[in-house]
Amino acid sequence: MVFRVTHSASHIRRVAAMNRTLGAMDRVERQLSSGRRFERPGEDPEAAARVLRIGRKQGDIKTYTANVEAGRGMLSRSESAVVALTGVLNSARSLALKMSDSFYDGERTGQVNLANGLIDSALDLLNTTYDDMYVFGGHQNGQPPYELDNTGAPQFNGDDGLMELDVSDGARSVVTIDATFHFNGSGGGENIMELLGELRDQMAADSQGGVAATLDRFETAVAQLSQTTSQIGTLYQRLEVHENVNEVQDVELERLRSIVEDTNYADAAATMSLRQTAYQASLAATSRVQGISLLNYMR
Repeated sequence: MVFRVTHSASHIRRVAAMNRTLGAMDRVERQLSSGRRFERPGEDPEAAARVLRIGRKQGDIKTYTANVEAGRGMLSRSESAVVALTGVLNSARSLALKMSDSFYDGERTGQVNLANGLIDSALDLLNTTYDDMYVFGGHQNGQPPYELDNTGAPQFNGDDGLMELDVSDGARSVVTIDATFHFNGSGGGENIMELLGELRDQMAADSQGGVAATLDRFETAVAQLSQTTSQIGTLYQRLEVHENVNEVQDVELERLRSIVEDTNYADAAATMSLRQTAYQASLAATSRVQGISLLNYMR
């Protein structure tokens, strides 16, 4: 059986082939102009799905980065408060050393305001906030954790809870310290506010021996805050480690996204050149074929 290819059928096939070539050229041209391998998910569903997954992971990293920044801010405020509080205790110890001298017998009561000033300073520092949150309040961080009652005795309204933040994939980091341990003496150390109150009360009673008895306790309290500063530094370093991990992951994810989504200009330019050559050859061939008619055979 012999099949005859009509002129009309041949023409339709040639036009379809040129249209396919034009479509391929148009896609490559859009890749070159937009910088992206595809503009709609339907053009490459598998690659589009990968880009979505990469985008979700990059969004998670942005959240982790924001949490690291928040944690760093909280720890920085905590460290500054503890350093300043150490200065208050050193001033209190100097006052106690001075008032423990018998030279001030009968005059200690007149210096009680100095002790009250140190208590007020310590109170302000222990009620340090970050972003409207009291950093030493534990989980009860919406209200001032430290206050004085009607008798001037210190009260603690917080708890021993620790705040944790998601700082990298599958990792959480502590960004606060336990005030009951570091400041209130729950671990066997000194209760800082009570110690300052004791100095004030002994001065008000004009007790040389009572004031002198606070000196060693102030030494202990200062050493206690030194350990607190070290722990805050350790927590800060952990955040930096997670930050570095996030940066590395973000760079890798961006590299993968670029491989999947971005146009490879060298390959695209080479493909465009091939498409143009194929299209020009198709035009030339069609022109030659279309030029053949019955008159050509009658010459």
